[in-house]
Order: sequence, then C-alpha cells, then structure tokens
Amino acid sequence: RALVADLLRRQGRPGDAADELASVVDGDRATPGLRRLVGEMELEAGRNERARDLLLASLEAEPRDRRTLLALAEAWRRLNASDEARTTIDRLLASHPQQADLWRTRLLFEEFAGDGARAVVTRWQAAMPDFVPALEAQLTIHDVAGDSDAAEAIAQRITTLAPGHAQAELRLVDAKLKRDPDEAIAHVERLLAAAGDEQAKRNLRQLLGRTFDRAGQPDAAAATWAELHAEVVGQRLPLPPVSDLHGDWPEPATLEQPAPAVLLLWGAPGSLVERLATVLDANGAPLRADRLGPNPPHDLFQRYTTVPALADGSADPSALVAEWRAALPARGIADGQVFDWLLWWDNAVLRALRPHLPEATLLVAIRDPRDMLLDWLAFGSPAPFALESPEVGARWLARVLGQVADLHEAELLPHRLLRMDEIANDPGAITQALADTLGIGLRGVPPSRLGGSRFPAGHWRAFSESLADAFAVLGPVARRLGYAST
Repeated sequence: RALVADLLRRQGRPGDAADELASVVDGDRATPGLRRLVGEMELEAGRNERARDLLLASLEAEPRDRRTLLALAEAWRRLNASDEARTTIDRLLASHPQQADLWRTRLLFEEFAGDGARAVVTRWQAAMPDFVPALEAQLTIHDVAGDSDAAEAIAQRITTLAPGHAQAELRLVDAKLKRDPDEAIAHVERLLAAAGDEQAKRNLRQLLGRTFDRAGQPDAAAATWAELHAEVVGQRLPLPPVSDLHGDWPEPATLEQPAPAVLLLWGAPGSLVERLATVLDANGAPLRADRLGPNPPHDLFQRYTTVPALADGSADPSALVAEWRAALPARGIADGQVFDWLLWWDNAVLRALRPHLPEATLLVAIRDPRDMLLDWLAFGSPAPFALESPEVGARWLARVLGQVADLHEAELLPHRLLRMDEIANDPGAITQALADTLGIGLRGVPPSRLGGSRFPAGHWRAFSESLADAFAVLGPVARRLGYAST
C-alpha cells in the first residue's frame, strides 16, 4: 500500500495516495511517522481538516518532530485556526519547555513583534535563558520597538555566548557606526583577524564592505565586495547567454478556452525577485522554486542551450513547450496551474511561448539597474551567478534588461513589471503591490521572512565615482526603463 501510495503521489495525485492508506492510518497501531506522511498527502490535496487531525495525532505522540510541526502549522494557517494553534502549542510547551521548534512555531501565531509575541519571547527566555535563538527573537522585538539600547545589550550578550554571530555583530557595528565610524571598522577588522573558519572570514569581509559603506567610504566598500566575487568566479554559475534577437516573432496563439494560470516569475540579480517569491510561497501559491535548488527540471527554461537553439532556429519550439508541460506532474503540479520561478530570461523563448503557451504571463521584478548592480555586488543573488567584475556584470545586465525593455515597449508577451525601488524593505507594501499586480488577495509576511534590510532606492549615487564605468554602461537601459540619468 505504501508503494502504491508513493506512486500515486509522484503522479500528482496526493488525495488518491492518502485514500490508499486511509484504512491503515486510522488504526490504533498506526505510527506517528505514518500519520505524518498521510497528513502531508492530505495537506497537499487541500483536505486541510483531515490533514490537521492526522498531523495533530502525530505531533501529540512525537512533539519533537519538526517536519510534523511545520506541516501542522500550515494546516492551522489554512484553516484560520490560530486560537487552536496557540492552545495546542502552549499545552505541549508545558511538558516540553526546552523544545525550540515549539517556541518558534508558537511565535508564528502572534502579530510580528506585537504584545503577544513579546509575551511568548519572555516565556521562551525564562525556559531557555542562554539559548541564542530566543535572544535573537528578543533582539528583533527591541529593534522593531526602536529600543536601541536594549537591542545593543542583547546583541552584546549573544556575541558573548556565540562569538562572531552575524546578526548580533551587525547590530553592534550599527551602534558603533552611529557613534564612531572608524571604531566600527576597527571592530570588524578585529573580528576578521580572529576568525578561523574561511566562510566566517568571507561573511565578515562582506560585513566590512557594508561598514565601509555606512562610514562613507564607497571606494573601499566596492573594492571589498568586488574582490569577494572575483575569488569565487570558478565556483559560480556562468552568466546565461543573451541573444541578439529584436524581431521576427511568430504570431501569438489565441487561447481558445480557459486554461490553468501559468505565471513565469523572473528578476535579474539585484532585483529582489526573491522577496516576491517569499510572499507567494507564504500564501500557498503553486510556486515552484526548484530551478534554484539541487534538483532542477531539465527543460527549455533551465538549459542554457535553449537560447542559441531558438535564436538560430535549430530547436522545435512546440516540442520545448510540450516537454515543459510533461514535467509538471513530477514537480508536484497536477492541474497545470504553476508559478514557475525562472533561473534566467531571454526574449528568444518568445519563439516558443507566443505560439505554444498563450496562457503564460511573465512577471518581472525590476529596480533602477544601477541599484540592481550595487545590490548584486554587496549581497549576491538567489542564483549564484559569477560576477567577474562590476564592469562585466554591468555589460551582461544591460543586455538582459535591454530585452526586458524591448518586451515591454512592444508588448511581445502578456507581462507585468513590478518596480521594487520604493517598497524593497516594506513587506506590507510588497505584498500589496504583488496582490494588485496579480489581482489576487494575499496575506502579509513578517519582515524576518524577507531577510535583512537592503539599500534604499537611489543608493547607487553614493557609488557614482567608485563604479562610474559600470554605471555608464547601465545608464541607457536605465533611461529606457524610466529611471533618471543621474
């Protein structure tokens, strides 16, 4: 039965898979692991109440199982059962006060950094006084409340317990920058000199670049970041090819009858497209991010060879789209409705999409191209593309964004441009902009889900001399996309 259920699930039939095991899982001898497995199938099938019951039974038997807890939290979220979640987790915490995952999940059902969250974190710290994640939660609450002195004190305590802790060290550096920028730089350099692990050294060098930036030393910041990228070029993905196609597009097909929605999500490095993906994923959208993972699909949107093959006419556009459709069930999409987060974009794929995938809409995250390059340089990108130098990155980015401008100006494909410039650090604004763009309702996500703060719009101007050559390359495409020259 388990083998049959696994086959059904792999075919994109989670409900049938769960039904196959229903008689077994309802027995008194069903193990917590089996209940969790079937509960996950029920959740995947959208049968949320049944999923909740099975996962809750599994968690009651094994409260330390993180996988069960995460799945149950999703079931509660879908059922809008926050009160039930709080009551259940509080009861389990009474018996298992040292179980960190229970505390983390409990916080999911409180307003971010609100009074309820404060009370939970206070209880967590009382139960686990020197536990760094509990202190991290307290640090976040102090920061949101604007209590900088208390936040600094917590950060100092964290670094005592966990020397080199990135978030806490950054908080201490921020505090020092306000008082004495030179001392902040010296502080990071001392940490760097004492670091033994190579990855820790790289993280500290990136932090040193940010410290140089905050201290008003853009030349030193840019040089530090560029050096970090240059050192690992051989360990990164090569930049995707870019075609020179500017016309000769096939006629777009007409959608004869309603079809499942296909959203193609893409953004170049530095666009913060990952923040759109986070909001979609947190809302249970059929987002597939597997192209950026260890087991990506092998299809037209993944292979670099797609671009030259479509550009020179050696590829069969219809076969490429058929191949993409055929792979959807194995990616967990049974009904054809998919939000596919793409690794790269090139207008060459229009030769396949216009005649053979008329239901597709492309959503592109953009910012001022110069801010995008700076963000890529300082923070990297979700797809680990090689950045040999700022100038090389700028030339590639200019060509890719030039294609976006072509597509937008000529309406070559149904698409939306979502400008992230003014909303990049505001989760609520990102959620609203995405909801408005797609015409759907979306719930907000806590700021912690988006990662740390990024540079504000227009920060590239602080580097106008340090990165002058790279920004000169990006100036023309920035104007095409509606951004000011200076």
